[in-house]
Amino acid sequence: MNYTPNTRGNTPAKNKPQVFLFAAPEDDKAAAELVELLLDKTYGANLCVWTGDALPRAEALDRLGDMSLFVMAVTEHLAGKETEAAAQAVRFCFDRKIPLLPVYYISPSSSTEPADSFYRAASAAVGKRDEKLELDGPRQASSDFREQFSRKLHTLVMSDAVADEVRERAFEKQIFLSYRKKDREQALKVMKAIHDQPLCEALAIWFDDFLIAGQDFNEEIFKQLRDSDAFALTVTDSLAEPDRRGRKNYIQREEWPRATRSKQLEKRILVDVDVSDPENLAKKMEPPLTQTVPVGDSEALRNAIIRASLLDHACKTPTPRQKYLLGMAYLSGIRVEKDAERALRLLTEAADAGSADAALQLGFMYLARVGVERDNDAALRWKETAFRLAEAQYRAGDASTLELAHTTAFGDDSLVLMYYATDHPQKARDVCRRMRAMLESAPDSPERSVRLAETWLEESNIHFEKPATLSQETLKERRGSAEKGIEILNALDDLDDEGLYQLAGGYGELGNIARWQSDWDKAEKYLLRGKEIMASLVERTGSIVYRRSLAGYWNALGNLYKDRMAWDKAREAFAEDLALSEAVYAERGLPNDEEALGIALQCYGGLLEDHQKGAEMMDRSVKLLEKTVAENTQDPYLQQELAEFRVNQKKQRNRPRAEKMLKWGVILILVGALAAGLWSVLKEILA
Repeated sequence: MNYTPNTRGNTPAKNKPQVFLFAAPEDDKAAAELVELLLDKTYGANLCVWTGDALPRAEALDRLGDMSLFVMAVTEHLAGKETEAAAQAVRFCFDRKIPLLPVYYISPSSSTEPADSFYRAASAAVGKRDEKLELDGPRQASSDFREQFSRKLHTLVMSDAVADEVRERAFEKQIFLSYRKKDREQALKVMKAIHDQPLCEALAIWFDDFLIAGQDFNEEIFKQLRDSDAFALTVTDSLAEPDRRGRKNYIQREEWPRATRSKQLEKRILVDVDVSDPENLAKKMEPPLTQTVPVGDSEALRNAIIRASLLDHACKTPTPRQKYLLGMAYLSGIRVEKDAERALRLLTEAADAGSADAALQLGFMYLARVGVERDNDAALRWKETAFRLAEAQYRAGDASTLELAHTTAFGDDSLVLMYYATDHPQKARDVCRRMRAMLESAPDSPERSVRLAETWLEESNIHFEKPATLSQETLKERRGSAEKGIEILNALDDLDDEGLYQLAGGYGELGNIARWQSDWDKAEKYLLRGKEIMASLVERTGSIVYRRSLAGYWNALGNLYKDRMAWDKAREAFAEDLALSEAVYAERGLPNDEEALGIALQCYGGLLEDHQKGAEMMDRSVKLLEKTVAENTQDPYLQQELAEFRVNQKKQRNRPRAEKMLKWGVILILVGALAAGLWSVLKEILA
């Protein structure tokens, strides 16, 4: 199999996070689209995307072990005849803890054979038939596909700005590492041996592990050789072997002679990795190899590093920022070998020393299974740490940490959302208040005002709580928070889509609270206003995010009309909710779409006069939520919701019997009343 590097503007492929695109040869259009998306203006300048002319099989996957990310085009070809290869790739990523980003060109909610066979094979490959299999990803058919892809990529690949900073500030000096392509495993041993030495983690190592035969990288190689502070050679028997054309190999012809001319003797570190015939090797190399260091002799290797003057930085104490940058370098393989274990340790040390960026990165890693096993509790702890550090540093005068604090609190997989989902609403509201206090001291701007409103609106959130258990005083307080958020947004001119989305959400929250306060007219007014704003966003943009939210407004209106026993209006509203939820689920199929569809089926099915059809909807809703719960076993809210679904399912199944019993009960009561009346009349006659 031949590998081809794709970079923006055909820039050199080296020292960039490496991404492998796993796509069937028949899916060249999908592959081209994904390469374009990966190399877009936000992340693409610092990525190298590798493609192949065929799918790598199990024995060829090892070469791809240093990838920072696998992107898989899940198509009918891949999920059909290439299912086995796809399953092997999934297992490879899980075993190596390499992030996997599947992009679906078939619907994962589909009952088609390709989709089913892919999930069965992937689940079996990683031995997780009954656990959550992390295979969520963007859906190509979705109207906001590019946004989905970009947001997912954000949590898996470092930004261009961070990658540039890693190259510029993470390392003290650089070693040029030379080795035969067939000796890649031996070269990795050399790299690890060097970096295992105290104070050597900040030494960059330039190595050409993904240079492809036939491509002219001479200029880049010679430049790096000149600019490096030392030259290291992986010494193996293969150095004596000719190349494929029978000539001296590239190291004999070019790299070793140039290194001996450009580097002083003490700047050359020759690491012996299992050489069986040193005399033969010495004859083949010109000039001869001298003073080799066994790879397993730690003391000798360290002395060689010291002689090369590579530890001038030894007296410096690395800052938390440098530790963070080093951790990011090892996480993605920028100027060093990819080493997730070392990255985890460096990032943990950086976070413990006060780096909010490192703490947030650790939160992302534990949620997205980047170099570690997924651990929601650890992710939450590190996000809490990131927010606490960013807040403290902002209070101390570092205004740049305001953005990081906001990202942690309200960004993707936000701290606030995680608190609500784990049944800690008071902690969520505390984060809202702390974020609001920071924003209130920031310079005024429209963006700051929208974010300020966001803190009020999130604090009013009752979605994750049982409103019936909340006191009227608490509901009044939440209503006041929603009103303040709406007031801020209404005072702004020319709200953008995000601002309008927040405003619609505020009216929706206000309507739900008013409903639980039995303020029916106000509730209807607020919900209709929120629905109107959201409908305008849907009409203008067609965004699936907005369509999903619009379904939520119809559901809220249906529940309001149900409370008021306006059955026809309730059914109409629930029918709108169901139609939108079905369309969103078919198009995107995310777990929260699955849950929303289950709720829509429950609500509409429970009001149908056709009991059989209603029971079928209830059955489907329970199956959908059972699947969601199986994929989110640590979410207590979903567990409670499933229990309610099952109760409603049982009631729906028993409705015909209950109504029949009620009918006979009414008849018996009427007969009894009639009999009692006749008896009274008879008694009067007899008297």
